[in-house]
Amino acid sequence: MAAASAATPQHSSIFDAEGSFAFDNDTLRIAARGALIDVLSCRENISKSGIVAIVAGGAIGADAFLANMGTEDFLSCLSRPALEASCADTPVLPRARVKDTRAALVEHFKGGHFVHPAALFAPDAASLNDWLARSAVADVEDDDPEADGIAGEDQVVDDEPADGSDEDYREAAE
Repeated sequence: MAAASAATPQHSSIFDAEGSFAFDNDTLRIAARGALIDVLSCRENISKSGIVAIVAGGAIGADAFLANMGTEDFLSCLSRPALEASCADTPVLPRARVKDTRAALVEHFKGGHFVHPAALFAPDAASLNDWLARSAVADVEDDDPEADGIAGEDQVVDDEPADGSDEDYREAAE
């Protein structure tokens, strides 16, 4: 039995009947969002694959599709310092009680749209630079005449090593 395709209707909508790309920017954005949802995780896990999802999300404007986080449900999950940090770009001042600060923020964002800065699709510069440095492929200089044969394709292999290291290897393996 063949495996089911992971492609969804939004993915197939960017192709015409001949299999060529045929799309407008909105259709492409919808398909890209679907791919991000299906394939990429924005979590910073051990492989640091989340940075790719965050950059891709930023490239297609995924921030515009995030829900309003200025609600009681979301703000009740924040600690006091995080809640007070959410007041930074607003006229709302932190109150003595967390409950009062939260209520003031909910009232302030009732008619607007608030997205917590940690939820935005913008990688911090340090994480991005670290990932780019670790993922960079080193360039090989071909100008060096001594570098010929580094990959080993033009080197002849003898059946018998000249220094007897083959015997040393066999002894160590036993």
